[in-house]
Amino acid sequence: MSRSILLILLTAIAATATGADLTVTVVDAEDQAPIAGAELLLEREDGSERRPLATDENGRVDLAGVAAGRYLLETTARGFEPDYREFVLTENEPLVITVALTSNAFVIDELVVTSTGIDENLELQTGYVTLDAAALEAIPGVVESDPIRALQSLPGVSAASDISSGLYIRGGSPDQNLMLLDGVTVYNPTHAFGLFSTFNNDAIGGLSLFKGAYPAEYGGRLGAVLDVENRQPDPPRVRAELGVSIIAARALVEGPAGPDRWFVAGRRTYLDPMLRALRTPENPIPDYYFYDVNALYASPRLGGMTTFSIYHGRDEVGVDADVNTQFDLGWGNTVMALRHERPLGDTLDGTLSLSSSRYDSGTDAEILATAFEVDNQLHDVTLSGRLDWYPGRGHGLSLGLGGSAYDFSYSQSFNNDSSVDYDSSPSELFVFVEDRWRIDPRTALRLGLRGRYIDDGDRYLLEPRLSVTRGLSRELTFKLGAGVYNQYLQLVTTEGFSAGDFYLPIDETAELGRSFQTVVGLEWRPNWIDLASFEIYANHLDDLVVFDNTMPVNQTSFTAEDIFMTGGTGYARGAEMMLRRDFGRFTGWFGYTLGYTRRTFEDLNRGNEFAPKYDRRHDINILVSTQAGAWRLGAAFRYATGQAFTPATARLLLRDPGTGEASEFGQVLPADRNSARLLPYHRLDVSARRPIRLFGRPAEFVAEIFNLYNRRNEWFVQYETDGPVTEATVVYMLPLIPSVGVNIEF
Repeated sequence: MSRSILLILLTAIAATATGADLTVTVVDAEDQAPIAGAELLLEREDGSERRPLATDENGRVDLAGVAAGRYLLETTARGFEPDYREFVLTENEPLVITVALTSNAFVIDELVVTSTGIDENLELQTGYVTLDAAALEAIPGVVESDPIRALQSLPGVSAASDISSGLYIRGGSPDQNLMLLDGVTVYNPTHAFGLFSTFNNDAIGGLSLFKGAYPAEYGGRLGAVLDVENRQPDPPRVRAELGVSIIAARALVEGPAGPDRWFVAGRRTYLDPMLRALRTPENPIPDYYFYDVNALYASPRLGGMTTFSIYHGRDEVGVDADVNTQFDLGWGNTVMALRHERPLGDTLDGTLSLSSSRYDSGTDAEILATAFEVDNQLHDVTLSGRLDWYPGRGHGLSLGLGGSAYDFSYSQSFNNDSSVDYDSSPSELFVFVEDRWRIDPRTALRLGLRGRYIDDGDRYLLEPRLSVTRGLSRELTFKLGAGVYNQYLQLVTTEGFSAGDFYLPIDETAELGRSFQTVVGLEWRPNWIDLASFEIYANHLDDLVVFDNTMPVNQTSFTAEDIFMTGGTGYARGAEMMLRRDFGRFTGWFGYTLGYTRRTFEDLNRGNEFAPKYDRRHDINILVSTQAGAWRLGAAFRYATGQAFTPATARLLLRDPGTGEASEFGQVLPADRNSARLLPYHRLDVSARRPIRLFGRPAEFVAEIFNLYNRRNEWFVQYETDGPVTEATVVYMLPLIPSVGVNIEF
């Protein structure tokens, strides 16, 4: 099957790869000056190809291998009359078109402008990456495009397995990452036991990733920050998109409401009917589905911009093993945010935000007619305000303050008798101040300080942050980043089953985890489309905690001292290189990371240093995207050092002293913690997209192949002790998975 799919794709590519080169130059009709950023829409007359384009700094667009045929070209630019024209492209005959736009003067009564401004993090921040919706869509996924999985194609970012959306960023564990949706914390952003994230690619406008040494406006985690942004709809009329893949259906509707704008996006898997059809009494296949909904409403009224957004997602699993044994599991997130931004003067802007984030999971089971229930909830309500002042002389000052109220609860009952009933409602206040100072044309400084007060233990924290940028030449830039960070909320993870994960506060029985991060880097930009970067990072950690899996099953105390092994130390050090091209016939990046991560706990590994499973010595990432005729092709390759694991060294047998016979087969005795490695990990994913017409409407055909050459990467080793000989079994990750889908626009 995989060979047939690959052959079809290669044949289609070969059939459309020939064509002609097309160059379009857009200039001002008055003085012939090139117009950068002009928007072009190139559409084939038969509707088989439709490309949105933008001119570069020279007012040019260069396309290679465009299929022959008759085309319509629409050219628009702010302040100019639009231009519409038709032309015919002949096979193997290059065509050059010059579009001269006439200026369009107009009069308006009043204009209110709101903007997020230039992304200063691109200049000031080390380890900072942004990806827009188009870039995320071009990265091959598992059945469907996924923003979190797309990040695993970046240097310094990896995952536990193919069946995980948790991110290991520069030697940090997933719980050390702050995950945000429009600035609001999402506590367990996973669907399908970690196979997918909660972020629907259709509803996402882009994302920003701080790999470390992040600025003072963020806090609460020891490692990295990921801020996912909702799309910002601005359609001239109501429009809709529908998408269908092999596991899910998606829909997006957006439009205007007077001066306001809105969108609603949703998706749902439809595996449950197929699973029901396959279910038999002898093979009780679980019933499973997930769904999520994103919505946003934005209004430029009240002198500024008011935005309300909501996300709600849910996973449901049902298992009927027999008449007296069944399981029902459910988990999900609900995130809401209300924000108002407005100018308060010529040099002063203000923002006020109110948000709510809730995660809950529940298990309702019956085991041999005995009831068993588990309920876990975390609710976070945050109110914050921010002022941005631009007094001149190269300074940009920010002041923010706010507070969060948390509610943690965890209950467990067996046979209708409550065995665990934990509840805690701590709160936190925070304030940050930051100065972004352009010292001279080549030097910029960001100096920040974040203060926190946590009423649980009456704790005060100060966290300084620093970023420095210095231009060494026109193309070469030096960067430095540093900061102090503390973590109050700690994830208790079940590793293989993300729905059972839950957060607990580090109360006064233990010290808060603390990290000191430093990053030094160089960036080389030989032109406006290419980037080469090199960074060295070091993260020192104190007072780490790890879940104590020797805790008794009937544990009733949930203090940090009882739940965790505390007082750990560690470090993550490494070097990271990236070569990136954002525009042109071929786009993508090459990344390489050399990393070392170690942890030390008094009660683990006899107090000796060990490598956690997220330690990766070598990591190579290659992403390529190109246009071949009407096809948009993508490929992502990754190579990584094998994951660390703990091997077995011996086996303990207990014998009856009277008969000399073994009373049980015994238990495996482990070697030093994570002292062995699985085989190296490597995988190639490919994708192909092509505009089509479906039911007379513009549409897109999408084909993806995950793990193209069917590499069975190792996941973990399992030891069987049911017999006299110990059997070591390697459990493997996902095989080759082909998928197809269609997106249609109305």
